Amino acid sequence: MNKLVKKLTKEKHHLLLSVLLAIFIIFDVSVPIPIANLIDTIVGKTVVIIVIFGLITFNKFIGVLAVVAGYMLFMRAMNVSSNAGFRYLETEKNKSVKMQSFNKKSNISVEEEIINNMLPRVANEYVKSSHFKPVQNNLHSAEKI
Repeated sequence: MNKLVKKLTKEKHHLLLSVLLAIFIIFDVSVPIPIANLIDTIVGKTVVIIVIFGLITFNKFIGVLAVVAGYMLFMRAMNVSSNAGFRYLETEKNKSVKMQSFNKKSNISVEEEIINNMLPRVANEYVKSSHFKPVQNNLHSAEKI
């Protein structure tokens, strides 16, 4: 542990990075929506994982902090980007009013509406005689039509 403290105090940029990562882990730092939308994609997660592996190769302690901070970043970005669409949802009262407007009672029934919308029958009652003569097969004790 003593070696770790000496190494961190020797390299000031590693100390600053470890403090920043610790602050990000400890405090609930909100991720801005545009950045959360970028991180919440496959490419964004891949870039963050590559950065984490890069930090692990430079310093093991900062690498461990980066793994935890990366996980926290993924979770916070997922929460922010998934909730971003909920701002545009309707309230329950507005949905109820809209659904009631769809359920208005009609003065006429469905059958009356169908009959009113039917096309008039246009058929000739006169059928030309044809050369075709239908033949009935064996009825097997059934009645003739």
